[in-house]
Amino acid sequence: MKNILIIGNCRAGKTLMARALMQRMPHMAFIGTDHMRSAIMKTLLHDVTDFENDPQCATFDAQWGSRLIEINKRFFISHIRSYNQDNKFFIMEGGVIKFDDAAEFINDPRILIVCVGKPQLDADAYYNDIRAWDQKHHTWTTEHTDVDVRGLAEKYARESRSNFEKCLAAGVIFVDTSFNQMAVIDAAADQISTIATQ
Repeated sequence: MKNILIIGNCRAGKTLMARALMQRMPHMAFIGTDHMRSAIMKTLLHDVTDFENDPQCATFDAQWGSRLIEINKRFFISHIRSYNQDNKFFIMEGGVIKFDDAAEFINDPRILIVCVGKPQLDADAYYNDIRAWDQKHHTWTTEHTDVDVRGLAEKYARESRSNFEKCLAAGVIFVDTSFNQMAVIDAAADQISTIATQ
C-alpha cells in the first residue's frame, strides 16, 4: 500500500484526480494542501466577512501570502518525511508542493507521486479552458480580468510542459488532462488505485 502525492500546476485537474481516487479508495485520508493557506488567512482575519473584496485580505496577502505558501509547503513536506505507516494512508493534493519539492520522494517506497497537467495546450487554449471551467463552476479565476487570466494561462502552459518533461525523465506517473479531462482522470484513477494498493 502506498500514500499518493498528487502534484501539478493550477487548473490541471489535481482535485478531480484526488476525488476519483478517493471514490476507489475511501479508506485513505484526504489532505488538501491548498486549503491550509486560506484557513490560516481566515483564522488570522477572523473579523472579515467578504474575503473576495475586503482590502484587509489584499494587504495581508501582499505581506504574508508568499510566506504562508512556504510555511505550508514545509509543513506538508515534513509530514510526508515523518509519516508513520501505522497511521491511515493518505492522498495529498494541491499546488503548494511543486515537482522539485516532491523529487526527494521519487524513490520512496511509501509514496506514489502522480503529476497532472495539460502539456498539449498552448496559452490561448489554456485560457479558453479556464474560462470554460469558470462558466460551469464559478471558481476563483471567475473574478479575475481577462488580462490576469491570460497571464496565468501562459504560466500554467509553461509549467505543464516543464512538469511533463521532468516526469518523463524521472519515471514519475504523468496524467495528461489536455483533452477529455474526466475520461482521462477516470481511466488513470483505475490504474493508479491498482498500483497504490499492490
